[in-house]
Amino acid sequence: MMNYIKNISLFVVASILLMILSNCLQSDYVIRFLEDDLITILITVFAINTATHSLLITDLANLAKSKELKFRNSFSQIKLSIMEQLVLIGLAFVLLMIRASKIEPSTELLFALDTLLVTTFIYSIDILRDTAVAVFQLIEFRNRDEASK
Repeated sequence: MMNYIKNISLFVVASILLMILSNCLQSDYVIRFLEDDLITILITVFAINTATHSLLITDLANLAKSKELKFRNSFSQIKLSIMEQLVLIGLAFVLLMIRASKIEPSTELLFALDTLLVTTFIYSIDILRDTAVAVFQLIEFRNRDEASK
């Protein structure tokens, strides 16, 4: 749980720094990019991860049968990853809807919304990175297993 909180805190701090840099440069590129593409990116990352998780689950199930290994933690982490991605999609949708509202938010609220949008993007990329790490760990495990035969 502490690692989870640490990661989210890191993503928020990185987002704040990116928003400060963006404001100093008087650039709206990051926010225009996220307004135009964030939902599409999140759904694409979700699709990629779902397909990859399906393959991982199949491989883990086969390894569990052949090696009498238990992968309960791996399965629960995959479920958690799927739930995180669905929450990120819903959160991004709500944040973008608020940002596009005709009611003008205060500068502070706009900064907070933008920071949360950037945090959502960074978090989704980290989930994609985590999935890639899992794939490489599985490949490494298989290579070690084959080398020991």
